Amino acid sequence: MSEDADLKIFMDFLVEKTKDAFQPMIAVQVFREYLNEKSHLHDYHYKRFCCDLAPNMNEWNNYSIEARIRLMYALGGKVESDFLERIETHGTVELNKKRKITKYTSNDGILSLQDNRVHFTRFMDFLIQKTKYAVEPMNFNQVLEEFCRLEPDCRHYGVYYVRFHHKLAPNMDALNNYNIYDRIRLMFVLNGKVSGDFFKTIKTHGTVELDRKKKITKYVSNDGKLKLGGNIISDTRLMDFLIQKTRHSVEPMQATNLIFKEFSERPSRILDKMYQLRFYQKLAPNMNEWNRYSIEQRIRLMFVLKGKVADDFLKTIETHGTVELDEKRRIRKYTSNDGKLSLKKPLTDDTSCPTNIRFMDFLIQNTKDGAESIRLIYNEFALLEGNVLSASTYSSRFCKKLAPKMSQWSNYRIEDRIRMMFALKGKVESDFLAQMIQSGAVQLDENYRIVRYTSNNGKVELSEKRSGVKRRSSTKSSKTLGKRRQVIEKELSDLDEPEFVGIMHGYPKQEPVYEEIINQDMRYNNEDPHIPPEIEQFPIQAVHLEEPKFDPISSMNIGRGTLAQRFGTTSSESDGISVHNFLISLELILTSLESDTLIDLMREIKELRNRTNDEILPPDLVIPALQTCFMGITRKFRPEVSAPSKSAGECLRILKYSLLWLQSPLLYDLQKRVQEEIENCGADGKVIPIADIQQGIRNILFAVSI
Repeated sequence: MSEDADLKIFMDFLVEKTKDAFQPMIAVQVFREYLNEKSHLHDYHYKRFCCDLAPNMNEWNNYSIEARIRLMYALGGKVESDFLERIETHGTVELNKKRKITKYTSNDGILSLQDNRVHFTRFMDFLIQKTKYAVEPMNFNQVLEEFCRLEPDCRHYGVYYVRFHHKLAPNMDALNNYNIYDRIRLMFVLNGKVSGDFFKTIKTHGTVELDRKKKITKYVSNDGKLKLGGNIISDTRLMDFLIQKTRHSVEPMQATNLIFKEFSERPSRILDKMYQLRFYQKLAPNMNEWNRYSIEQRIRLMFVLKGKVADDFLKTIETHGTVELDEKRRIRKYTSNDGKLSLKKPLTDDTSCPTNIRFMDFLIQNTKDGAESIRLIYNEFALLEGNVLSASTYSSRFCKKLAPKMSQWSNYRIEDRIRMMFALKGKVESDFLAQMIQSGAVQLDENYRIVRYTSNNGKVELSEKRSGVKRRSSTKSSKTLGKRRQVIEKELSDLDEPEFVGIMHGYPKQEPVYEEIINQDMRYNNEDPHIPPEIEQFPIQAVHLEEPKFDPISSMNIGRGTLAQRFGTTSSESDGISVHNFLISLELILTSLESDTLIDLMREIKELRNRTNDEILPPDLVIPALQTCFMGITRKFRPEVSAPSKSAGECLRILKYSLLWLQSPLLYDLQKRVQEEIENCGADGKVIPIADIQQGIRNILFAVSI
């Protein structure tokens, strides 16, 4: 087939597709339909229309003038002078500055084409109103879907997407009936491409930065009232939300994680743990600088969310009223100078709280006859309570609310309370220790946790064995989740003598399990192998039997590390990284990047977490895997790339917070290296392709054999 014949077929197709058009169409969709029958890409057909058909439209006389006018109007073809003269002989026509038809009325009045100006204005009004208070990019598709639901003649949101990028954004400078700051905010929030004339207008009102696609990445108005982009985006939005949520509160919030969970459930949000860390580690320490909010609002926020008050903010507070802090520098009491604001932490009795009573009943019942996994105990209670609070919240409640006041729970038998404190590794306070000494012989470790107990009547004996938590090896291993602690309890007669566990002097020292792991880790980084402080605190020694009875008082005065030497404890249980937490941290990274490209990988990790038993990952696998990923990512930083990418600096910050979230001392060196990379500003102005991040995460999963 000749080229002219093929062009004729193309023209026939376009005339047929636009014969009933009364508004501009999405040209790319039209060309894609033609693509179904042709092997060329739709871009090729678009160029053929622009270069071969539109410039010669006046010569296609075998088609009616009305069909050609409608075609040029519907597909946005550029009208040449000869065709314009022909059109003007048949009716009245208006062109825009790109010589595209915006309005046409035939002399006989039969054909009338015109953009719906009322609809156009309604669309612009909606977008301005929707983005009026936004400070960061929004999910444009959701905004458009909302507009479609409000429209009587509902059309697909893709039509409005094209209308914004092809009609509104290029002509934003001409829409001067809208406030300049509203238009700047709109273009920033919806990622509109800034035209040259609008860019000049923006620069007269402030300082603006564009990316390579001419989209606004940062803007600061001359008067400083409007700031868009940079790190201020999410922080401002989070502060706005927290200030709004706590504006009427007069007591500290018991479950502060709920407010961050509510915030993270909104569209395009990352995990609530990330926001919680952001508040306590970034916003609260710099609260004195957030002077866009009143001092009363900030004081109330810090009081309700129990934020640690920095010295500069404390001085500011003291100029406005009388304040009292607790030992953790949290606001316990505040009264403003004018007496209008008064905040005071109520005196509460934790033993009378209904939730604590239910929690205590549950723990007593579930630690009577063995050592079920601590994680499972808290998870089960969270499930019974309807998952209103997380398992980690209940774990914290036990450590901070129940254990410190264990002596006051006198309605429970002393043996049951001791058994629970032993199984859950609760820290023993002096008043409860006194009660324990009266009931039997007790031995505590350097963290004041029970490691051995024998009742006076000899009927209850508790002793700690080496942790039963299974750790993954580099080869295939069991998937069974081991118990954290084993409770040894025997029913003894009054004549039986209790047997104690200790070490026999003169036996050779057993080499710590973690020493070789850490040595491998140090060699990986070309450093001298040594045991870091976190590991030195828990040296591991051999366990032998039959040492004479111990003195319950003197055994409390144990030197640092001695107890671990006696009982062979390792740091894997408290410092190690579990499979589920590790997978959650990877989900946290992917979610924070907010890229559609990563959705499938996120789904895979979630499914993997649901079907994988929780166990401790071996540091000799997970540490090198994370370090390799970190080094690989930093090598991929580029000034710019054409593929989908993310800011390198933001990626480093996301990695930093995800490592902090794992709360493992084994990651300290890697956290330090990430922080140094951030402070060195090597990532400033650079990006990293999303595909490289995706591959890095997959490499981690492969390396640790999950």
